[in-house]
Amino acid sequence: MIEKFNGIIYLIVFIVHFLGFGIYAYQMIINNKNFRAKFEMDETATPIMRMIGASFLG
Repeated sequence: MIEKFNGIIYLIVFIVHFLGFGIYAYQMIINNKNFRAKFEMDETATPIMRMIGASFLG
């Protein structure tokens, strides 16, 4: 498996990259109340945030 990623370093970068995307998508879809408070967004941004978060997952 490691050979397909061209070494252990690229495998680690790949895993960290997709963990970051997963955490960001979780915040955008499920935990968006705290995310909106962090960036001072209004409640009307919730549907758009969820659509963008879903695009990260799919």
